[in-house]
Amino acid sequence: MAETERIERVSAFQRYRFLIVAVLFLGFPLAVAGYFSLFSLDLEEQYRRRQAQASLERELHDLLQRSDPDQQLLSRFQALSRQLGQAKISERRLAVLFEQAKHKWVGDFEPYVFDEEGRLIVTRSITLRNTSQIQKLWDLLAGTPAFQPEDVLRKRKLFQNLFGSEFRVSQLTRFPGRLLPVRAAGRDGVLFWQRFEKQGFAGQILLAWEKPSPRLLLEHEIRSWVFPLFSVILQDPLKGITALGRPPPQEISEIVRRLEISNEPWSLLNGWQWIPGQIGPLRLWLGSPAFGLDLDSQRRILLGAVLILILLGCGVGWRLAGEAQRWYLSVRWKTLGLFLITVMMPLVGLGFLGFQAWRDRRNILEIEVEQRARKRLLTLDEGMVSCARNFLDLCRETRSRWGAHLDVKKISREGHRLIETGGLGHFEIRGIQGETIVGAGRLGAFEGMEATLGSIAKA
Repeated sequence: MAETERIERVSAFQRYRFLIVAVLFLGFPLAVAGYFSLFSLDLEEQYRRRQAQASLERELHDLLQRSDPDQQLLSRFQALSRQLGQAKISERRLAVLFEQAKHKWVGDFEPYVFDEEGRLIVTRSITLRNTSQIQKLWDLLAGTPAFQPEDVLRKRKLFQNLFGSEFRVSQLTRFPGRLLPVRAAGRDGVLFWQRFEKQGFAGQILLAWEKPSPRLLLEHEIRSWVFPLFSVILQDPLKGITALGRPPPQEISEIVRRLEISNEPWSLLNGWQWIPGQIGPLRLWLGSPAFGLDLDSQRRILLGAVLILILLGCGVGWRLAGEAQRWYLSVRWKTLGLFLITVMMPLVGLGFLGFQAWRDRRNILEIEVEQRARKRLLTLDEGMVSCARNFLDLCRETRSRWGAHLDVKKISREGHRLIETGGLGHFEIRGIQGETIVGAGRLGAFEGMEATLGSIAKA
């Protein structure tokens, strides 16, 4: 009886000893490896989501740029201007380019193109309004032989009746190749002009009497997608909620309701990612399928595999522990196993720390690049502010110097020199009664402000 109890105690001790070895050499390494793997999955998921959000934000920014009327009109007018200026213009070539642009663009526009002598090119296929007024405007802009300096003031009313009371010729002369807002018949439009290089007085004036709406541009852009990868949900105060592009995974009203409740800059909803945007009165959400952004399935697989391996190891160990007397493991192999455990575990930790350090270094480099770009932009902004400050200092210093020694001839020479070099745009010396003693300025520098300046001088 005593012998039987002793044998059972020895067997139980051997069984538990074998389980301890199994836990030490199998369970603990698997638990540590599982923890590090889960932590790595969390980091990878966060990184993927940040990258997906940044990519979707770039797509949204590009879509909003393509839906902005001013940006689109400027880029299209510049592209047409380059095409027109590549070779000598003719009626046939102008008609072909106009038809191509008309089919690709959204909204109507009128191309006023002038030859090397500054004369307007008229074709039967293009209907142009106000040709005589536009011809006079081009004479003024290009400085053709028909232009007279007094035309700036004499024809101001003519141009304001055509383009709106806020129209200024001086703005056009200073900024060729840019858009100038015009207003005719209660509609907001834009005007673009540019001369062709090495072609005399040749150039063009492109007029859009009414800018296309952001919604029209957005719908045109989405219809041009051959394979729509994104879904766009529009919320219009007048037309309600509509979906464009790729069909969303569920009812758009339910998607909008849940997105408005979350009110997050980036949302993951039913396997889709969404990001909000605003253009004019339109509120929109851009969405796309979120492939590989949710790693819950990988976590479940990893946890299941670790648990199965631990259970299998414990079961096999428990079974083999009953036959422990048949198994013999020398001290040398046991020492080697302990040595491997004590060496491999720190190595695994160091490997994980190295992986984390690599991720941190990557994030630091991305932040440094962003900060350098932001610093350069701030430097440019400060340069613009300093330019305005330097100009103000120049004006004050010039005023003080001229006021201390009133020499009309010297002032006139210096003033004209500053205007020619771009230092000043306009200068005047007036008497006590407000009369002009000497003065000069660039063409149209104070257009429309003559009466105001006169009133200020006489006050």
